[in-house]
Amino acid sequence: MRKKTLATRYIFILQTFLACVVFSCKSNDGTRVPAHLLDQYTMAHYLADAFLLENHVAQARVHPDSIRHTLLQEQIYPLLDKKYHLLDSQAYLSYQYYLTQPEILNQILGIAIDSLTQLSHESSFQPDKN
Repeated sequence: MRKKTLATRYIFILQTFLACVVFSCKSNDGTRVPAHLLDQYTMAHYLADAFLLENHVAQARVHPDSIRHTLLQEQIYPLLDKKYHLLDSQAYLSYQYYLTQPEILNQILGIAIDSLTQLSHESSFQPDKN
């Protein structure tokens, strides 16, 4: 039951954060598209994975925050880049671009939330003990 509560709480926090990001963005038609822009599907799953890993690090109670930041920047994000076969700053530049495209970012965030919701439901599955 605790897993489901934590997962639900994280999904709610992510939805709230992402809604703030989406509504604070303004479209910028003059924005240049990065040369190696991540497609929406890959960006959504990258963000979902990043959210899960950041929460895992936060739950590990790594202190101070500077150590947590270093851990994320030097170990966690490079692992994500390797998983998705990305160039060094490809995810960052893609995210920065999508921040200027609120309609597209909203779709990406919807996919990320759906992915996290599905993961939450899968992790709360309890098989019958019969």
